[in-house]
Amino acid sequence: MIITIVDVVDIIRGIALRNSKFAYLLLILTWLTWILHIPGNEYIVGEGSITNSSTMRGIGQNINGNVNVRGDLNWSFAIDVPAGAYYYRYAYRERGMGLIGSFRVTSGNDITFFIVDSENFEKLSNGQEFLCYLYHEKIGSLTWKFRVPYSDTWYIIFDNTYSFITTKHVEGWDGIDFTPPRITLNIRDGQVLRGVVAITATAEDRYFEVYYMSISIDGKKVKSDYYIDTISYSWNTKEYSNGYHTIEIYAEDRVGNGNTKTVTVQLDNPETTTKQTYVVAEERDTSGVLAFLSITSLMIIAIAIVARKQ
Repeated sequence: MIITIVDVVDIIRGIALRNSKFAYLLLILTWLTWILHIPGNEYIVGEGSITNSSTMRGIGQNINGNVNVRGDLNWSFAIDVPAGAYYYRYAYRERGMGLIGSFRVTSGNDITFFIVDSENFEKLSNGQEFLCYLYHEKIGSLTWKFRVPYSDTWYIIFDNTYSFITTKHVEGWDGIDFTPPRITLNIRDGQVLRGVVAITATAEDRYFEVYYMSISIDGKKVKSDYYIDTISYSWNTKEYSNGYHTIEIYAEDRVGNGNTKTVTVQLDNPETTTKQTYVVAEERDTSGVLAFLSITSLMIIAIAIVARKQ
């Protein structure tokens, strides 16, 4: 096995991190790195990919690795990330596609933050090139949100491998967003409606934008649209029978959290009556007319006979 200068640097840093009595080794390490121009824990960022240098190997692979037994991650945290190490929090996404969180570095100025899936976390742990999401380099605070593209174990990384000496203290909270949009409707439950009614509903989401909305009447969808937070429909109630009917509004956010608001209304349109005119034919006595026609016919026949004899 060939041991390189980089491997020696790794060993020195590992000893110093694990035993405060050897803190002076960090000073030697810093001097050695500067003299020999050994690459530090640098990241080459391009189109979402990150390549970590070989000096990450063996450093901080499991230091303060937090096994979070809560699948939803909805809690606060306060962590110390030693120099040359990274700290990770993770959760398996079975439902809910939105990861959210906020943090600030209260000691040590800054930290590098990103998110990886299980495959790329393994590559990160092995010092290989890996892909990450939501990369923020050396920041002091961040409020973030991330739409998970598929079901997997997702790791939230607080990376301090670029630091030789300073431990970073980070405080914050994170979680999976299960909160659906809040729906407001301009029609009250039990309201009496007549004629043409304008139905207007709005939806508001706390973390992610509203993705889809629809309006249904008596279970039949009458209007829907995407990428909106307000939806309207002109309802001609005269086309429906008087009585009770339901209006249902559905809203869904960008990470699949849906909410429904249903109201029951009463239609009370005036009943329309149609007047029908019946024309009754007047009965007349036609017996006199028939008698006149009969006598006339007999006279014509008699005249014709007499004329023929002459």
